[in-house]
Amino acid sequence: MKYTYFTRMAIPFIGIAFGFFIGCSTLSGNKTKTESDGSLSQKDLKKRLSKIEANISSNPDNAEAYYQKGDVLSKLAQRQNPPAKRAPYYREMQNALAEASTIHQSSSQTQGEEKVDELLQVNWSFEHNQGVKILQTDSTLNNNDLNNAADHFNNALIIIPDSAVSYKMKARALYKKHKIDQAIQTLNTARNRIGDLSTSYIEQLAYLYLESNQTQRAIDLYEEAESFSSDNLNLLHGLANAYITADQHKEATKLLGTLVENKPENIIYLESYGTELYSVGMQQLDSLQSFTIGDSLAIQQTKSSADTLMNMAQNQLRKILNQNPDKTEIKQQLADINKNYAAKLSQIKSLYSESKQQEIENQIQNSLSSAVNLYEELVEQQPDKTEFWKHLYQAYSYLGMQEQANEAKAKANL
Repeated sequence: MKYTYFTRMAIPFIGIAFGFFIGCSTLSGNKTKTESDGSLSQKDLKKRLSKIEANISSNPDNAEAYYQKGDVLSKLAQRQNPPAKRAPYYREMQNALAEASTIHQSSSQTQGEEKVDELLQVNWSFEHNQGVKILQTDSTLNNNDLNNAADHFNNALIIIPDSAVSYKMKARALYKKHKIDQAIQTLNTARNRIGDLSTSYIEQLAYLYLESNQTQRAIDLYEEAESFSSDNLNLLHGLANAYITADQHKEATKLLGTLVENKPENIIYLESYGTELYSVGMQQLDSLQSFTIGDSLAIQQTKSSADTLMNMAQNQLRKILNQNPDKTEIKQQLADINKNYAAKLSQIKSLYSESKQQEIENQIQNSLSSAVNLYEELVEQQPDKTEFWKHLYQAYSYLGMQEQANEAKAKANL
């Protein structure tokens, strides 16, 4: 007795995840600040600060006094631990140096402005590189380490608020701490503050949105980034992943085709491309159920397109199997695709004339035979896996292989 319908199983989602913010090099070109004036105690520094502030009160246009105030505040800041306690000092330092810079600009004293910029850069470099140093020891990081790293980058951003790389590294520290919403907020702040961010920042923000299940926002950002850099394979990778998550399989397939073309040895791309081709093909076969027998031309064209996609899907997975014959999961996917394809064909067969139905029946049997060969190999490797025996039981029964069906039924515990 033949079964006219097979249980369609889900082909597992093939995510193509990738690393976030790879690399965390320090910034070169600026002298790293150390605790100069180490002989002065915190008390001595506060006394000096009081004298400078008195000088400013009596002479508010004294740019040098504001500079000295900023310098003392930076030294006081670096005597505070943990780094979060430095933020108020750095804010006051930044305000003092901004005043010094304004006075220098009004009097066109470029040398004074350069001096202010250098002090800001030195302090920024100290804080930023302290944060990077922590992240570079990520094999032993704990929450306290990640908090300190984020606080170092936050201090760097207080000192130089438009430092794109510090936003990036702060977001990385927050991401590693599983504070994805805060990492998103950090990169959005960078976008609002710094108008012309590189494509990589948009790409990383999109990745965070995808990680937080805000798929449509991720897609919008990836597409925005792609409009600037369509040859960035990592960007195409991320956008394809977002499309897969959103069940936009047709869009994902186009991008994965490009990725496979550029990286034909990448097994993840081949596998993803194969399963996405399968998904689009099944969607087209599903759409046939809304047609009527009178739509013969449309049915023929849609099915022909679906058949092509299914063949392409199987070819991608066979490429992997040819190179990696022991990859059980690929073999299972290929078997599942053949079985699901047969199940779907059995559902749409009634749309065709009797003469055409025989052709469809031949396709069903060919697909089931291919599935059987693969499932038989799988049960040799995993004889206790009842799922494979159940699939074999259904396929054997349809193909009229009753003896084999009875054996599979017993081993499937049906």
